[in-house]
Amino acid sequence: MKRTAALLVGMALMACSQSTGGGAAAPPPQPEPAPTLDPVGVYDFTTSVEGQTLTGTLTITGSPGAYSGSMNTDMMGTVALRSFSVDGMDLMFMADLPEATVSFFLTFEGDTFTGEWDAGGMTGFMSGSKR
Repeated sequence: MKRTAALLVGMALMACSQSTGGGAAAPPPQPEPAPTLDPVGVYDFTTSVEGQTLTGTLTITGSPGAYSGSMNTDMMGTVALRSFSVDGMDLMFMADLPEATVSFFLTFEGDTFTGEWDAGGMTGFMSGSKR
């Protein structure tokens, strides 16, 4: 009798393990990695400097780890950009002007960006879109 009960329990356990895929459950699917920004392109931007609206073009070239670019406005002409860094959908870079080094902090969503710049305590908001 004991032997029959043990056999039935064993068969029931085998049936349960076979119906669930036989053994350990499969690991849950891994989440998709967060998108990483590819900033290469030409962007039109708007910002404000000391109360004056400033528009221009931001051009970014290169590849991950080796981006370069320039910014062109009527007020400043063309300024070279350096020290690019991408973190997810955020882009940071710098520009050296005669009076200050400007740090830019932009967040992209699709083909548009918003962000801020800081020139040694003078700050401003910036927005733009890809051409």
